[in-house]
This record gives sequence, structure tokens and C-alpha cells, in this order.
Amino acid sequence: MIEEALGGLEAYLAVAGGHIDEATEARAQELLRFADQRLRAGAQTVVALAGATGSGKSSLTNAISGTQHARVAARRPTTSSPLAVSFSATNAPLLDLLGIATRREAAPPLSGMEEVVLVDLPDHDSTQRAHREEVDRLVRLVDQFVFVVDPQKYADNALHAGYLRPLAGHREVITVVLNHADELTGGEPILDGDELDSRVGDVVAHLRTLLDADGLAGVPIFATNASTGEGVDLLRRWLARIATRKAAMRERLAADLRGLVADLEREGGRAEGLHESAIVELKRDVAAAAGVPRMAQAVRRAVQRRGAMLQRIGGGTPDEHLALPSHRVAGAGDDARAGQAVRRFVTEATDCLPPRWREEARRGILQGPAKRLPAAVDQAMRDVDLSDMEAPVGWGLVRLVKWMPIVAALGIAGWVAYQIFWGAGSVGLQIVTILGASLAALVVVSLLGDGILRLTARKAGRTTGRRLTSAVDEQVERLIVDAVQQELEAHVAAESALGRMAGILARG
Repeated sequence: MIEEALGGLEAYLAVAGGHIDEATEARAQELLRFADQRLRAGAQTVVALAGATGSGKSSLTNAISGTQHARVAARRPTTSSPLAVSFSATNAPLLDLLGIATRREAAPPLSGMEEVVLVDLPDHDSTQRAHREEVDRLVRLVDQFVFVVDPQKYADNALHAGYLRPLAGHREVITVVLNHADELTGGEPILDGDELDSRVGDVVAHLRTLLDADGLAGVPIFATNASTGEGVDLLRRWLARIATRKAAMRERLAADLRGLVADLEREGGRAEGLHESAIVELKRDVAAAAGVPRMAQAVRRAVQRRGAMLQRIGGGTPDEHLALPSHRVAGAGDDARAGQAVRRFVTEATDCLPPRWREEARRGILQGPAKRLPAAVDQAMRDVDLSDMEAPVGWGLVRLVKWMPIVAALGIAGWVAYQIFWGAGSVGLQIVTILGASLAALVVVSLLGDGILRLTARKAGRTTGRRLTSAVDEQVERLIVDAVQQELEAHVAAESALGRMAGILARG
């Protein structure tokens, strides 16, 4: 389970690395490195005894191990560096990883303790800063914590606020020992048969209340007298049971990972995709700033003017080419409007990312692809082929319509001449009728030609707009939308890896 969860963390960092809070990322990288080395160092259970000056943790270390390896003093700190007592051959790689230089070996005092490494830590309230720092360092690394308290200091805020409360997520690997319990009984035995003396029991009950308030409900509590050995054998059996299960190391790593996942989830943002409406709005704004509507209107007007020229008798020739308006480079104001649209899109689209990721994504896109967008759009518009707008298909229809009255007039003139010279009877009424019909036809033809020209001009404008818009959209998609999409997809992948890791830890 741990290996799978660590794989999930590695996958998460591969995507999210460099985008999350630096301290959290450093912590995750360190945990990944340490966990790999700790798993390879073996399944021995490292049990660290921590406590305040005078709590008797060194005496308790000697009592548990059945040795005198730990130096003991009543009121002043004597443990300046951690001492490791192994109940089998010293695991050098493990102790090297933990940075514990002072090492001793002892015969296991109880069956099952062969896999225990007992560590006597410096006092957590020592006046020596180096001692406190060493305790803080090892508390983050060992597999099982045994916090040793005494009847005078068991409610000390420095212990609860500084050590126990922050480790609420690690309660599976914490044990608390009330040492010097004989001080509560006036030197009498602390055990009444198999039960604690009532005076000791009352303090243990109060200690339990304090631990519950620390978020450490269910943490085992033992009462001992290291001087006489009372209660020590119960503690030994508990530690042997933990070691026999060979789970403390993995439980510790799992607790560390759960705490890390919780922190990553708090700053992880929310997984979202791009909204199509936002993309459409961005493309529309950039196209407008680039002058696409202006260019389309200019082409429409040019086609309209050319068509009007074709309608004039003798005006222009069918082979005369239309002078299309040239593309005009966007001005500073237009670029500013496009830049504003891009910033708005990038800002809104990346709002779901974690703070550091969000800022880096915005900075990277706005200082990179967004800076290249104006030149790319300008070049794309220049590359659009509008050559077929120089001679729209509609002009052919206009020419045909314009020639129809002329052809009809020549035919009528020939028919009238035939009637006059070779025909019979009066043709006056027929001529008047034909002339009236011709005049009406000319009016209809003129209106029809105007309509065709207007439709042709509008179509030319729309076609120009579509082509230019498509060219602009392609650059916006390539430079801006794709860049934002990559960031969002990376975040979704990171969140997915984090979710898988959380699921693995929850099952474990």
C-alpha cells in the first residue's frame, strides 16, 4: 500500500512540481526520498523515547532495555545526542539514515523485541537549542513515539502544544507513559493487583482528557516506575507487539503521507475545464481588435462599387480588376484591446489553479504566447487568399442581365423592320405594345441587376469575414487557448494522482 501511495506522490510531483507552495513541495520531495530509503533499510521498528528534563526517559530506556547504556540524572539534561539500543545486530544503514551516531546492542529483554531499536532522545525542553532541534528532527523520522511524562509536567503546554497536538494525525504510532507514578502513591506500589492505584488512575484519566483534546483519542497510556520496574514489563510487551506486527514503519509513513495529502488538497485548487463561451468571446474580441469586421466591410464596399461601374453603359470593361483594400496592421489601441481580452480570458480560466501555479501560468502565458499573438494574427490575415473576390460569380450574372435588353431590342427592331417592309397591315399598335413591354423589361432588369450586385457584395463581405476570422481563430487557439488548456489538463492530472493517493491511504 505504501509503495503504491508513494508512486502516486511521485506521479503528482512529476506534474505539479514547481507549481505548488515551495515549502510543501520541498516537504513532499523529502518525504519521497526518505520513504524510499526507509523502506530499503528494513522493517525494524524504531521506538523513540521523548520527554522533558526530569521525566525519567533515560531511566526508562535503561529499564526497558535491561541495560545502563543511557546516562541518568535527576534534574539536569544528560542526553546531548540520541542513543540507539538495538536488540539484534545493529542496522547501520537504518541508523545512518536517521543520523544516530551513538549505538549500542543488547539482548532482547522479551521475545518479540528483536526487531526493536530503542532510541533515547535529548530533552525536548532542554536549554540547549541543538538538543531541541535534534528532538524535532527525529520526531519527524522515527516509527513509534513514546512520550514520557511525569506527575508534575504531564499537563505542560510545551509538550501538548509543541509536540503532541501537531502529531494528531499520527496517533496510531504514539504511546504516552506516565513515569515516576510512585510519586502519586507516596512510594507505595503503583499497581493494586492488576489495576492501577486509584491515585495514579485519576492522573491517567486526566491525562487521557488532555490527549483527547489534542486529537489523540485512543492513544495507549502506561504508568511506570522506572526505578522499581513496575509497569515496565507491560510497556515492553506493548512494544514487542508493535514490532512483531512489522507495521509501525509503514503506519508512520502512511500518517506522514495522509498529512501531506491534506495539505496538498487544501492548496490544490479545483479541477475545471475551459468554458466554450469564454473561448468564443476571446476569439471574437481578438478578431474585432485585429480589424476583421473592418476588412470585411471594405471588401463589401469595393465589390459594390465595381458592380455599380459594370451597370453603367460603356463604364469599365468586364476584364477590369477590382482593387481590393489592403490589410492594415493593427494599431497600438487595437493591440491593447486584444491584450485586454487575452488577459481577461487567461485570468478567469486559471482562477481554479493553486496560488503559485496560477501566478506562474498567468505570467508564462502573458509574457510568452500572448506577446507573440499580434504578429501571428497580422501575418495570418495577410496570408488569407482573397483573390477570388476580384471577380465574384455574381458579376457574370449582372453582365448577362445587362445584355438581355440589348439582345431583345435588336430582335424587336428587326421584327418591326420586317413588318414595315414585307409585312401587311398596320403595325403601330404592335410597336407601341412592344415598346411598352421593353421599357418595363428594362426597369425589371435594372432592379434585378441591382439586387444581384447587392447580394454579391454582401456575400463577398461575409466570405472575407469568415476566412479572416478563421485565420485569427487558429492563432488564438494555437497560442492562447492551447497554452491555458495545457495548464488545466496538467492540474487535472495532478489532482487525479492526488485523489488516487488519498484513496490508497484511505483503504490502508
